[in-house]
Amino acid sequence: MKFLTNGKSIFSGYLRTLLIVVVCLMAAPAIASQKTILDASLKATLQTAMLSFIDNASTPDGRFKYIDRQSGALEVIYAGAIHPKIIPVGDDYFLCIEMLNAKGKSQLIDFLVRKGRSGWMVVDVLVNRRDLVKKALASVN
Repeated sequence: MKFLTNGKSIFSGYLRTLLIVVVCLMAAPAIASQKTILDASLKATLQTAMLSFIDNASTPDGRFKYIDRQSGALEVIYAGAIHPKIIPVGDDYFLCIEMLNAKGKSQLIDFLVRKGRSGWMVVDVLVNRRDLVKKALASVN
């Protein structure tokens, strides 16, 4: 899967901003159908916070770098499909996006989003660690 066009990422500048808006608008109906107490406005705000974090943390060519928590290696992944489900965990929320490595292998990325003094922000990123998400949810319940 190619993410670069003429040496520039499809996730750069205007196109990246447009992608964020389109993803939020496309996710709104799926989000609205979830049976939770979260309203559509809060869900859109949470997803915008996550997408802004990804945008700000990525390189201009769309690479999102992270440290693999098992090997300690610096890994690179690229944005993929956003998941519409938002999971409350206490006062925080888990949001998920599928990202892809350079070989196209899918990685499930869970972002823990919290309201801070300046608004909603990502406070933790878990790459392929659904076991930790489940433990966090169990510790709150």
